[in-house]
Amino acid sequence: SHRSMSQNERMFIRSSANPISTPSSTTTSAPLRCDGRSHGEIRSIKLTFGRTIHGRAECTVQYGSSTRTVSIITCELVPPTNVDTRPNDGVIVFNVDLSPMGCMGYE
Repeated sequence: SHRSMSQNERMFIRSSANPISTPSSTTTSAPLRCDGRSHGEIRSIKLTFGRTIHGRAECTVQYGSSTRTVSIITCELVPPTNVDTRPNDGVIVFNVDLSPMGCMGYE
């Protein structure tokens, strides 16, 4: 279904895209995001490696002060198949399993 934006939503989007003009006609740079960051400012990232159980390591990723994700990391080191001609070649494979708790679209 299609829904039109409310007046408040339009004003928020417009104020996020443009600097705010004050009554004294000077243009100030207002925060563009709800958390107060400016347009080009990124959240800090913090990685914390936790316990290791049965060859699996726990890693917590924190974005800014409020968003956290927890993941399990596994690794397997094997010798390259063509060790004679290319001893430093290898492959990295990433597998991601997302639960429906992350987003209803993952069901």
